[in-house]
Amino acid sequence: QDSIKTPSWKRRKHRFQPSVEVMKVNELNEALMLSELSYADSVEEVREGLERLYDDDNGRDEKSGGKSKKKEKSKTSRGNKAQWELLFCDTQSRPNEPSHFLAIQKNASQYDDTLHVLMVVRGTKSMGDLITDAMMEATDYEYDGVQGKAHVGICRSGEYLTKR
Repeated sequence: QDSIKTPSWKRRKHRFQPSVEVMKVNELNEALMLSELSYADSVEEVREGLERLYDDDNGRDEKSGGKSKKKEKSKTSRGNKAQWELLFCDTQSRPNEPSHFLAIQKNASQYDDTLHVLMVVRGTKSMGDLITDAMMEATDYEYDGVQGKAHVGICRSGEYLTKR
């Protein structure tokens, strides 16, 4: 079986992979924008970024440099895109206390009894994050009956976030 798996075979097989739905691509794009937003330096930048998530364009008219009319229309008719309200934001990270923000969906359907919450945690950006990363010891960890080992810095950061 492995003898037929040549580079040519792999290229041909790749062509026949099922297509990805546009909705999935849009979800991945939104997740990418949220991960980028987690590196913002101020609460105001996070708020503005959450607003930009559900705007159809970047809000600037290139010719006049002012707000575009298209943006004003999109504020009144945003369609099905989720609109997020920032509940909490901490842009300063300390060792074992990562920068993060929490947002809740504002425009959930009245028939949807699910609470939609975003919790976005920043990766490594500052010295505090580097110290957390440098704690390379393994610690015992158990979740939902499954036992194992975990990175002690990440484990402590998770405990901090759950207590928050």
